[in-house]
Amino acid sequence: MTFLSRFLLLTFLITSSVQAEDSLGQVTIRSKQTRAGHLLMTSGIKFDLPDGEYELRALDSGLELSAQIVNQELFLSPPQSWNARTEKRFEIVRKSPSPENEFHYREQDGNLEFLWDKRPVLTYNVTIDEPPTGANSLYRKSGYLHPVYSPTGHVLTDDFPADHYHQHGIFSAWVKTTIGTQEFDFWNQAKGEGTVLHELLRNRFASSLTAGFDAELQHIMEPEKNGRTILKETWEMRMHLHSRYNIWELRTQQVNVTNEDVTLNQYHYGGFAFRGRSDWLGTFEQSGCEMRTDHEESRGSGNHTPARWVVISGPVDRVEGKSTASSGLVIMSHPENLRAPQKVRLHPNKPYFCFCPVVDEEFVFHPGDSLNSKYLVITFDGEIPENNLQEIWQEYSSSIEITPLKRIDE
Repeated sequence: MTFLSRFLLLTFLITSSVQAEDSLGQVTIRSKQTRAGHLLMTSGIKFDLPDGEYELRALDSGLELSAQIVNQELFLSPPQSWNARTEKRFEIVRKSPSPENEFHYREQDGNLEFLWDKRPVLTYNVTIDEPPTGANSLYRKSGYLHPVYSPTGHVLTDDFPADHYHQHGIFSAWVKTTIGTQEFDFWNQAKGEGTVLHELLRNRFASSLTAGFDAELQHIMEPEKNGRTILKETWEMRMHLHSRYNIWELRTQQVNVTNEDVTLNQYHYGGFAFRGRSDWLGTFEQSGCEMRTDHEESRGSGNHTPARWVVISGPVDRVEGKSTASSGLVIMSHPENLRAPQKVRLHPNKPYFCFCPVVDEEFVFHPGDSLNSKYLVITFDGEIPENNLQEIWQEYSSSIEITPLKRIDE
């Protein structure tokens, strides 16, 4: 055998060995619905692989999908399109880390701020924020999202608004709540009956495809007295990479940690809420701020109707009193949520709305019971086209199936 022949054979053997080691196994992905490529693809199964960057390579085509594993959860970059009832097989390989991650997080004044490249996306308030001077100290608050930004950096949320100090960016609380034989209000903090506060950051991460955090919150009865925790809540935040919008999903779980029933009484507001910027205060004629649902064109006709999503938008730049730009936000309520499509409270003249599953009837937590919810948030500049909303909803509301990893030697 000549030197050249031996060299080529050795090169082939080394290359084959490396390729075999690189392939970690195979997965199959199925989707019942067409996907337009707005949201990362993921599923509920766990992958027994280290956190890091990967690549999925289709076995029957040149399709390649960037992938990220965080806490054994697989996130895949979406293809430009995925036809309904399509099934594809992929091999998964480890990929070298990107020179610089697209997503970042940093701690600012004890809070957790997330950015995409250099662009701020949102801040999770970890530390307890004190209310404005002269306001009741019961209004102190943590465990909410503010500021929340549009893709070009406009702040869309408000904090401690003068008309309702207890409303904060994106937050969650219940109003008319019965524990045993007593009634408490965790929303209107000035009563001193209850509040919701951050307790613990369990995890935070940022990578080339996604970023997020896991946190624990407490719904506390009589915080100025015995401070008894009634519900423990977890937040799992997962961000989606997108060229036009800021998109993230918030998954929550509330658990009754008492030995008594906790009843969320029928009431016309409470639940998962949004409070918009201060210059959106007033009617549409006064402020230029409007809300609509997926089926109603105004806040008046949409109030207390079941909705898949709510859109709020308004002016963000004014020159001599005239608007020069607008931005907005969409919140979608997942179809698996309690009493979906959930009814919504759209306030007639304040930039505030909430998804409230107890508008018509109560909900009872027995000891140890949990309530799981999922909401998708999209921020935008200008207008968000109706066809984009429909496409995002179709991706969000229809699951994909990713088979467990099949190892090469299995």
